[in-house]
Amino acid sequence: MLRKFILVLALVQSQAALATSPPLTLEEVQKQYDRQVGKLSDEIEISFHVEELGSGKKIYSRNAESALIPASGMKIVTSAVALDLLGPSFTTQTEVIESGKKNGTKLQGDLVLRGEGDPYLVSERLWLLAREVARTGLTEVSGGVKVDQTHFDKDPGDLVALGKGQPYAAKLAATSLNFNSVEIHVQPREVDGKPFVEFGPLPHSYGSIKNDVKIVSGKKRNVYAESLGIKDGKEIFRVFGEIGRDSKSLVLYNSVEDPSAHIASVFAAMLKREGIKLGQDFAGQTPARASGRVVAELESL
Repeated sequence: MLRKFILVLALVQSQAALATSPPLTLEEVQKQYDRQVGKLSDEIEISFHVEELGSGKKIYSRNAESALIPASGMKIVTSAVALDLLGPSFTTQTEVIESGKKNGTKLQGDLVLRGEGDPYLVSERLWLLAREVARTGLTEVSGGVKVDQTHFDKDPGDLVALGKGQPYAAKLAATSLNFNSVEIHVQPREVDGKPFVEFGPLPHSYGSIKNDVKIVSGKKRNVYAESLGIKDGKEIFRVFGEIGRDSKSLVLYNSVEDPSAHIASVFAAMLKREGIKLGQDFAGQTPARASGRVVAELESL
């Protein structure tokens, strides 16, 4: 039987009881926890510890020494550290830098995307940067889009292999888009005997799609995506399953192996949509922190 491992850091239902007046005794609080734990399925193994802040007095403990997979519980730890070191009003910046010689509306060089780990740099917000670049009057770039990843260390993590392409297991990168996941749009309309598929938010050059989706009758939408790896510099994604002719369209997400190439390719497509000509899309990563004239900047939420 598949067992589910969960790290329980708090039982929300008990907090209301802790806040009641008059205050509960320690024994009553422990009974509240016992009742909540008793409601859990036998298939769930828990491990948690509750203590009073400051004094360290134990309030409740259940299998506290069990070594379980922390999963999303780690977000509480990293969030607490970030709040303590950076403060609640801290923000990051994502910049577009002109690297090269500017001659009127033409740039002899590259545009560099430099991020500081904005956790919510999504397609809609990246487009704000593309539009800001277009407002400068730039019409042509001889090079392409380079990416500066130097704000983080060089370890991208190995979550891609662990998570088998799931968006929650993407690589880490200071300059990344859509949580380092590619979006693939699937529509039930038939094109050459298969449903229509393409990258979003608009077609770009990061990779290619192998369309193995079948169109069937009805409204079912059992469609999945997986990475087949990188070949000739392009990541290949296989989309497979079944979609009904009467179903709604859907969007799939899959983590990417090359965060820099991904965000550069999408940004290049946006720049082209804004009327800016590029010599190439992804022009590689910068070996060191990029310098030059900042022509667009976006503050994190």
